[in-house]
Amino acid sequence: KRPKMSKLDTEIPRIHNPTREDYEKYILASQPMIVVDAVKDWNARNWTSEYLATQIGEREIPLRQNYKESGEWLGSTAERPFSTFVRRWEAGRSASSEEAKVDKENSYYLASLSIKKYFPELEEDIIPPPHAVEQKKRGNLWIGMAGQITPVHHDWSTGDPGMDGLHVVILGHKRFKLFDPAINAHCFKRKLDWGKFHQAQVDIDDPDFSKWPEYAEAKYIEVDL
Repeated sequence: KRPKMSKLDTEIPRIHNPTREDYEKYILASQPMIVVDAVKDWNARNWTSEYLATQIGEREIPLRQNYKESGEWLGSTAERPFSTFVRRWEAGRSASSEEAKVDKENSYYLASLSIKKYFPELEEDIIPPPHAVEQKKRGNLWIGMAGQITPVHHDWSTGDPGMDGLHVVILGHKRFKLFDPAINAHCFKRKLDWGKFHQAQVDIDDPDFSKWPEYAEAKYIEVDL
């Protein structure tokens, strides 16, 4: 019988208009929370591919591609015009997950690009929480296509912008699998390559249990936003 990790039925608190104290409470305890109506006053709620293309135009940006084949975190990097990405993104949004997996050669991932550095035209469209502003952090932009997967990892609260996993979903939806390190630390071995210490060696979407038998003991919370 194929081993299988356990999905927990833990309910994550949903917080309306969290205060600074709310953020600190959950961050310091390393506990997840869902902020409800977080973007209701953001201009970014009205983003469309046409709007983004108009704002950014033909500027070349670094895009990721084929992370599994390249062996690089999130994929190999290539500079492409933003308009090229928008066309592929529109095609990818309408594709099914299976179709998207097959069309790897035409699939790009706009991953973790500083809005301040790469998309200054969009800065006024977002309103970061006060504690992030105090630390002079403005956020990164991520745009993926249907079926896009980010390998299992933990984030760093350093650098620019650096944040304890504060995600905002503006368009589409994103599924998170959260592994509490307090009960899962023994289930994951880190990569040993320089700069990749925050990544797990196991591919959780296609795990080799003969190589990583401890992963079968992993327990996670699944969240759809």
